[in-house]
Amino acid sequence: MESNDPRGIDLGVVSKLPLGRVTSHRFRRDAGTPVFSRDCLQVEVLYPGRDEVLLTLFVCHLKSKYSTYVPGTAAYEEDRQKSMGKRTRQVAHTIEIVRACQDVDRDRFVVLGDMNDTPDAPALQEFLRPDNPLKLYNALASIPQTDNAPESTQRRPRDTHKWSKDVQSGHLETTYSQLDYILLSSALARAFMGLAKVEQRINTAGSDHYLCWAEVDLDLP
Repeated sequence: MESNDPRGIDLGVVSKLPLGRVTSHRFRRDAGTPVFSRDCLQVEVLYPGRDEVLLTLFVCHLKSKYSTYVPGTAAYEEDRQKSMGKRTRQVAHTIEIVRACQDVDRDRFVVLGDMNDTPDAPALQEFLRPDNPLKLYNALASIPQTDNAPESTQRRPRDTHKWSKDVQSGHLETTYSQLDYILLSSALARAFMGLAKVEQRINTAGSDHYLCWAEVDLDLP
């Protein structure tokens, strides 16, 4: 689905099951400006017989942390705070969108995608804190990992993003972090099989992000 991004970064869903209603929220505005840098894409996944909604996906791609300013400068810090504020607003609006059409206790839905921030980030806590308003379960948090630091120079099982940055002219430093999430509604969390993974092999990486997945038992016919 076409998004607001001027570089042509769009959102989509690939499914073996039939899809129903598709709703774009790219026109949603806050103080006269678009809320979403790309979109919050709402997609119904149907049962094979197309007679009922199986679950609803809310696909996110939040504001990037990338800045053109030099790290450590006042301009960089100001730009970083602006980006964090926009991600915070995008999370708040996504929660409003979900609440308007889903019963958070009974309906099966997933909030997922590239959130462009780490699990400790204030911007994401309305999605990730234990008492979050949508009662979401963070499926990738089930992956065993002893190091919960926001980023590391060593790749860890939950890391979904690899970034090689120029810390000095001619010197690259590679860091790994989790920026992508699969957040299950409480109804889907009850069907979660306890199996989630980030595929970190080179042949499964289509970008600087790794593919991640979670398995749920929906008892399909």
